[in-house]
Amino acid sequence: MKKFDTDMRDAFFNELYDIAAQDSRLVIVSSDMGARSLEKFSKDFSSQYFTVGIAEQNMVSISAGLALGGKIVFMYAIAPFATLRCYEQIKVDLCCMHLSVTSIGIGVGFSVPQDGPTHYTTEDIAIMRALPGMTILNPSDGVMTKAFARIAYEDPGPKYVRLDKEALPLIYHNRPDDFSDGLTILKAGRDLTIIATGIMVHKAFKVVDELAKCSID
Repeated sequence: MKKFDTDMRDAFFNELYDIAAQDSRLVIVSSDMGARSLEKFSKDFSSQYFTVGIAEQNMVSISAGLALGGKIVFMYAIAPFATLRCYEQIKVDLCCMHLSVTSIGIGVGFSVPQDGPTHYTTEDIAIMRALPGMTILNPSDGVMTKAFARIAYEDPGPKYVRLDKEALPLIYHNRPDDFSDGLTILKAGRDLTIIATGIMVHKAFKVVDELAKCSID
């Protein structure tokens, strides 16, 4: 892995910027959330950017209406509020109608510990997997995040993208950016298999190094 880090939000929104420049159907709906890369988007594509304030349930319903009107919608909020707070709206407004709306949750897991338990997100994968037709995209570095932005744009139906608040080292810089299969082998071994997703891929690399000290491949 390279030593420098990349901000996952910027990787995702920069790719959406490039897509939005070619497709005016792409819109972003934010629940009063910002990012450096969003400033340029909101300035250059003001008619494709909406902020609804801290009202995540309303954000989902607005996004559903935009999708029914032919828009490809990306809605953006802090992870627990993008999932738990508006779970029923996601189920009824998005999943039951299989709308092309992508929910972007920032700060998954414990990546914003300073904000306390209201901002912890440890159950989001479990509850979102229970929804009909929901696709979960859980990137582990900026290259994968950029690819997932494109996948979320191209694939129909509801999606949930988990973004860690922490800037993560690059993993896939020398690999093709086709992640459509859903599984990538990063290192082959003989003794056991470790399966990881998102930030846990980085933890898995450390586990592999520790196991190697015990002659476990």
